[in-house]
Amino acid sequence: MDPREKERAVDMSLDWLRKGNFNADDLDDDQLRALSGMTGVEMADVKFLKKDKQDFMDDALDWLRQNEVKAEDMDPDALEALTSMAGVPMPKLNLSKSEREDILNDTLDWIRDNDTTLVDVDDATLMAFTNLAGMSMPQGVLSEAEKGDTLDSALDWLRQNADDISMLDDFDDASLSAMSNLSGVPMPRGKFDKDGKQAAMDEALEWLRKNDPNLDDLDDPTLAALSSMPGMPSIGDVNMPSRRRKAAKEAIDWLRKNDPDASTLDNATVNGLRSLAGFPLMAGNMTPRQKQEAMQETMKWLRTNKPNPNQVDAATLQAMCDVTGVAFPRGTMDERKKKDLLAGVMTWLRDSPPSGKDLDDPTANALASLAGLPIPSKMSSKQKKKIAEQAANWARNNKPKAKDVNEPILIQLAKAAGLRVPKFDMSSPEKKKALEDSVDWLRKNNPDFSNTDDFTLNRLA
Repeated sequence: MDPREKERAVDMSLDWLRKGNFNADDLDDDQLRALSGMTGVEMADVKFLKKDKQDFMDDALDWLRQNEVKAEDMDPDALEALTSMAGVPMPKLNLSKSEREDILNDTLDWIRDNDTTLVDVDDATLMAFTNLAGMSMPQGVLSEAEKGDTLDSALDWLRQNADDISMLDDFDDASLSAMSNLSGVPMPRGKFDKDGKQAAMDEALEWLRKNDPNLDDLDDPTLAALSSMPGMPSIGDVNMPSRRRKAAKEAIDWLRKNDPDASTLDNATVNGLRSLAGFPLMAGNMTPRQKQEAMQETMKWLRTNKPNPNQVDAATLQAMCDVTGVAFPRGTMDERKKKDLLAGVMTWLRDSPPSGKDLDDPTANALASLAGLPIPSKMSSKQKKKIAEQAANWARNNKPKAKDVNEPILIQLAKAAGLRVPKFDMSSPEKKKALEDSVDWLRKNNPDFSNTDDFTLNRLA
């Protein structure tokens, strides 16, 4: 995307946001992710209420059993949802080598610009990546550490072999789906073989008309895909944690008071904002000028409209919080995940502690707090080195309990150790406040987007 076009897109979106009157309930996950990435307000995943899921599936199955469905009316997501439930293989995609290459390159660009977490990766995606890299998938049920090591190895291989065009010969449909699932790069539409698509759909519908799928096996994206089918009943409201609503509100408030510098935003954040404002998405890599134009449009929208926190996803809200400085609602970490994270931090400190020169001030402070050491007001490299050594010795002689460790300290150390930090649940009021504060800030300020990554830009656009 040309920098001027990008800036215009951002400005138009923000102009709409600043003038409109809407609430967080109108924002989808991608839009909320953009706000989150820009303003620093973090969001939890949207979850459908179990009753709504059951009601939807009851109505959907009744409808499917009484109506005929044409393959040409069904998009790939809905078809994949159907075939997945029925255990029917998906038809093959008819994609050109250049289209496969585009997906690979866009995904690798995304991987370079973003921190991949295990929250983003299911077993099927992990297996597809290991197959593509020529690696063997570890046997049995994998621990978080094993999944992380396997994913890192596969992604390292992809980064090192991205220029080898011959690898596209092994880039099958499973690999395409894995890339798309991980990075959010859209799969080419309308590329299924017509006969194969119809056959797969017919087989899946035949199964569904004779069987009742287990509700616990259906995730929210699958339900959402099914509800998008022509003639399908709509699914009920989502159960949006209050912290997401608060964060979304803060982020939108910030955006309404500030003007971000489009050149600092990535394409994903720009397009996220544009999606929020209802503007067409910008294709390809955005130049600084395109970013600035895109963000100008987005800021104009933000200052005249009111996004719904319930439709702002975590990444969008994180983008908004990053740009606006609004605190991202962290929520409460699951006790088991907190315990696992602490174990990883302790292993890191015992086996490969950081050196003083590698420590930034926040990490040094976190180490000192964990080990109960005094924290100097200003730390020299020598003091940091001493703290690192004392903390490592403390870790080798102590076994702290997760409930006694402050979550922000644990998160800081986990990031320093290269561990994946689990997502948090947040309440609707907190989410709403974060969104409103972010939008309020954006409406009152003119942020500099020159240093904003593309992911944040696309989430806001």
